[in-house]
Amino acid sequence: MFRSEKGVKRLFLFLMIFAYVIYIPVTLVELINGTAAIGSVITAVVLGVGLPIMRKRYLNTIKENDYNHSA
Repeated sequence: MFRSEKGVKRLFLFLMIFAYVIYIPVTLVELINGTAAIGSVITAVVLGVGLPIMRKRYLNTIKENDYNHSA
C-alpha cells in the first residue's frame, strides 16, 4: 500500500463516518419532524449513495497510477 493510498483511505473513512453517523441521521430526524427542506433530503441520499462509489473509483485510480509509475 502506497503512502498516497493510505492517506486517501483515511480521508474517505473520516468522510464516511461524518456522513453516516452525523449528517444522514440528522437529516432523517428532520424529515420525520417535518422541518427538513426537500433539498437537504436529496443531498443526504446522493451523499449516502455516491460516497462509497467515489471512494472505490478514486482508490482504483490511485492503484492504477502507482502501478503504472512503478513498472
